[in-house]
Amino acid sequence: MVLITSRRYLSDLPAGVLVSLDTLPADEAAQMFLRLTPHEHGEPAEVAELVAMCGHLPLAISLLARVGAKHRSWSIADLIGETRAKLLTVSAESRTVAAAFDLSYTLLTGSQQRFFRHLGLHPGLGITPEAAAALTGSSLADATTNLDQLYADRLLTEPSLHRYRMHDLIRDYAQQLAAGDPPGEREQAIRQLLDYYLHTAFAAERRINPGRDPIVLAAAQPGIMIQQFSSDTEAWDWFTAEHGNLLAVIDNAVRQGLDAHAWQLPWTMATFLDRRGPGRHFGGRRVRPRHRLGPRPRHRRGDPAPDRRSVLLARTAAVRPGRRHHARGPRPASERAGPGRRVRGAPARRIPAEEPGRGRCCS
Repeated sequence: MVLITSRRYLSDLPAGVLVSLDTLPADEAAQMFLRLTPHEHGEPAEVAELVAMCGHLPLAISLLARVGAKHRSWSIADLIGETRAKLLTVSAESRTVAAAFDLSYTLLTGSQQRFFRHLGLHPGLGITPEAAAALTGSSLADATTNLDQLYADRLLTEPSLHRYRMHDLIRDYAQQLAAGDPPGEREQAIRQLLDYYLHTAFAAERRINPGRDPIVLAAAQPGIMIQQFSSDTEAWDWFTAEHGNLLAVIDNAVRQGLDAHAWQLPWTMATFLDRRGPGRHFGGRRVRPRHRLGPRPRHRRGDPAPDRRSVLLARTAAVRPGRRHHARGPRPASERAGPGRRVRGAPARRIPAEEPGRGRCCS
């Protein structure tokens, strides 16, 4: 019997049985790490956290196990902290994650390599062929072909029909490669992606709420394909699938100073967020209450004035779970207490009446 393993699908083999292996179950991943590092004696919760950071990928677990074996004085908590801080150096050896990714990357054509690098610029968790076409400046047919190829090379997963994801380690690898591209090329790719999401979300909003007074959008970048919707259900389903990505690109737009996108994208989401109701989860995370705000999009002379509610939505989206920084400095004690509560010694804070729905659609 001959056993052949590969990161690429070997569908052209004339005979044999193809077995697609998934990542390890959580318990087996933990056992693998402990087996490779017999000197480590961490708490089960710490080991579980560490292997989860590896995505339960055997190759990544092996890498961190080797680092732990090399630094005998490190505890598992130290290893977790160093990994989070991205202080670990991955050398280009045959047994490292970098080498495995490099091998897959070098087998791609030049256009596929550029496509892969640009995918790493996407701030969300998943991407469709339409969004990939906008991000990479390619046709829908070419984007679909390239996504299928990257999926065949195990550089992407396809958790649902035509929706692709990168593992965090592969995303970091793609971003490192993209950092070598000209800054103007990266900025253009992001603007194309934002235009796609803005104009498609606007079309979806107009479908589900045609009676709302519209805003005026600037023209999209040339060549961007804007999706249209034939029914309310189709538009609603698009918002349901893309809301996590929309929040991510709003965050990106606010922090990069792309102010028109930063307030217009939240405008397109307002109806969806209101109708979806309070206390819902978005993109795997609970949206922060509106009293926790990020930076305010700037208004430049000559631009249409953003409405107050869209600015609040944009600032809400810019606050991510786990972030300890705040772009506008520390929040006052009265804000940290949340609406309706006060911190001892802090002045009372009243929510203005002109901020409709605060704590309603995004709480």
